[in-house]
Amino acid sequence: MFTDVTDTVLPIGANERATFELRDMDFDGDLDLVQLDGGTLFLHENVGGVFANDLGQEVADNSEGAFLIEDFDADGDWDLVVHDGERTRFLRSLVRQLRAPLPPVLGRNYEIEVRVHHTLAQGTETVLPMLAFGEVRPPVHLSPLGAFRLAGHPTVPLSKFAIDPASGKGSTTIVIPDSPELADIPFVLQAVVQHDADPATWRLTHAVPERVVR
Repeated sequence: MFTDVTDTVLPIGANERATFELRDMDFDGDLDLVQLDGGTLFLHENVGGVFANDLGQEVADNSEGAFLIEDFDADGDWDLVVHDGERTRFLRSLVRQLRAPLPPVLGRNYEIEVRVHHTLAQGTETVLPMLAFGEVRPPVHLSPLGAFRLAGHPTVPLSKFAIDPASGKGSTTIVIPDSPELADIPFVLQAVVQHDADPATWRLTHAVPERVVR
């Protein structure tokens, strides 16, 4: 009724790790294998029914670890909550990570950076950043895009930019006008990462609240 294919589908050593979960981590329609062993997290991507090897990432301080896979920032990709026997840690996924390295200052350039780690995405990946004036809003879930946090605000689409496939990063820069009336104005950033030309593969990043400073 069943046949043992462990040695065929798992990389060497993966069958010795007791803490695991199957989840479609890269949203490609099949189940990937997530394991925690001795404080190290392993993510084995499912490629045609075979789980690829993974070097692992240290996420816990000892071997008494347990984890949950949840989208705790509501950006449409899976994050991790890890407990190592002594403390709980929240690990945000870098599948679609939006950040601004420096605060928005009047009269200065303001850089927006998106990091993408989506190993099975094919073709060119582009990013459409959006800016909305006001505070971050409760999420409006737009399947399959994810949680939209700009609803109800005037929203300004910014210039698209491409993700460098070698680094998995891309960025754009806007100029904050040197206008005193903009000081202390709140705004929110969010972006759509466009994997391929198929809108079914597009996903929203999380939202980043900002406030213009002098």
